Order: sequence, then structure tokens, then C-alpha cells
Amino acid sequence: ASASASAASRMLEDLLSLLASPDLSRELLLRREDAFAGFSPLSAPFWCNEPAAAQACRLAEAAATRLGVATLLGEERRAADMSALMDAIVDGAEARVVESDCDHDEACVHVLLELLGIDAQPAANPLVAALDALDTRVPLVLRKAWRRTADVAAEDMEVLRSLQAGAGDGRPLLCSLPEPYLARAVGASSWLVAPEAHRFNQMVLRPLQRAFGDAVPTPEALDAIASLRRPVVELGCGAGLWTLLLRGRGVDVVGVDKRPPPTARNDGGEQGCGGGGACGDGSGGGGDGSDGSD
Repeated sequence: ASASASAASRMLEDLLSLLASPDLSRELLLRREDAFAGFSPLSAPFWCNEPAAAQACRLAEAAATRLGVATLLGEERRAADMSALMDAIVDGAEARVVESDCDHDEACVHVLLELLGIDAQPAANPLVAALDALDTRVPLVLRKAWRRTADVAAEDMEVLRSLQAGAGDGRPLLCSLPEPYLARAVGASSWLVAPEAHRFNQMVLRPLQRAFGDAVPTPEALDAIASLRRPVVELGCGAGLWTLLLRGRGVDVVGVDKRPPPTARNDGGEQGCGGGGACGDGSGGGGDGSDGSD
């Protein structure tokens, strides 16, 4: 660990000297050298936790603006921040699975919402809040797919390379790929995606979908349904998030699902992030405690 810290300190000293140079060029700012652990001077400061990194980040921002690559710098920073967020989710979820009786996806959701500072109670609509927060933090390369490596824009490849350089901490998914910058999309024979997109799906998107559902209950959609002023039956309600939020708007709604949430999580949504509540299986007993007659 001390050797690694010493190497990081030397890297930052070199970065500070380079970034402060009046002769710094766009090509030099994007060049990747072993001295910077595989990063370019543009991206290296955002992947280092040394105290001097904050100063290097400020210099990198000024240099990027001066040399016309500020947009690329923003993507590099988002890539580093998102990888750090997913690393924190991994550590937190592992600890939560050990400490409490929950599965991996549920643990990921709890940790994600805590890290983003989002209220986990279903009545607060945490799915919309989480997606809004992530929308400003996810780099574009995690949302893209390409047919061929040749189709990847130069700016996207710079971000992909910084993600690969950041895999030096031993992330198995990135380190084990024969082609380090791109990977086959899950279930696709031709589409290529960023390897970190797989981890984002596994640690963020899939757990959110399992906890709350695929359809996003935006305020506009909820208001549109409430404006009909008619009773509603939600078929395939999953955890019952839509049902709960519609009831909060005064809608007379019953949720039905073939596999309703366990009773402990189906009491109106007060048991945490995974249970929207108010959901039954259509067999005569409503999951909200009713007798099914409505």
C-alpha cells in the first residue's frame, strides 16, 4: 500500500508540473504514458485519492478549457465518479448481505439510495429520484452501443481507455476481457458496449428494476391517471409502487400480481425500498389487508 501511495504521489508531482507548463498541447494532454499509470494527464487526477489530486483536478480543468476539450474532461470525471460509486455499492452491499437478511439486489438498492441521499420509502417515489440523480452522473459511454470498434468516436475511446486504466484495482470484469475497452452486450451477438456498462446494469439498473419495476412512475404519468377520476386495477403491479403512489393521489386503485411481495413488505410501503405495498394476487385477498371485494 505504501509503495502504491508513493507511486501515486510521484505521478501527481509529474502531473502538476506538466499541467502548469505553458507549452502543454492538446496532444500532450491526451497522451497516455506509463508514468501516469495508463491514464492521460486529463483523466489521471480524477482517479487518485492523494491530497494533491484536488489541485491537479483544478489545473486539468483549466488546461482542458484552454485546449478545447472541456466536454471530454467532464465525461472523464463522470466515468471516474460513477466507477467510484459502483465500487462503494459493491462494498456496502456485501456488508449488508452479511449483516441482514436480504438478497444481493435488495442490498444494492439500499446502499445506492443511501449514497445518493434519497429517501427509500416508496411513498417518496425513490425510483424517479434515483434515475434523476443518476442521469447527471452517468457518462455517455455507459449508454451507448457500437457495431464495430471502428465505430467508436475518438472522444468515447478516450473515456473507455480511462475506465480500463482505472481497472488497476483488480475489477475482475474489466481485467479479464480479451478486448479491454469493449465487451459484447448481454444477449447480443454483435453489439459492443463499455465493460463498465455491465457492472452498471448489475449493480444499479437491475436492482432498481427488481425493487420498483420497469415502468417509471413519473409525476406526469401519475397525474394523468388521477385526472381520469375513475377506479383503476393495476394488473402485474409487481411490488405495488404505482398502486401506492396513485392511492397517494386519491385514486381508488387495486394492484394485482401473480407473485405479490411477501406480507411483511406489502403493508402500504413502510418497510423499506423494495415493497411498494398494496398488492394482492387476485385470489380474493388484497395485499393491503382488504377482503378482495373491491
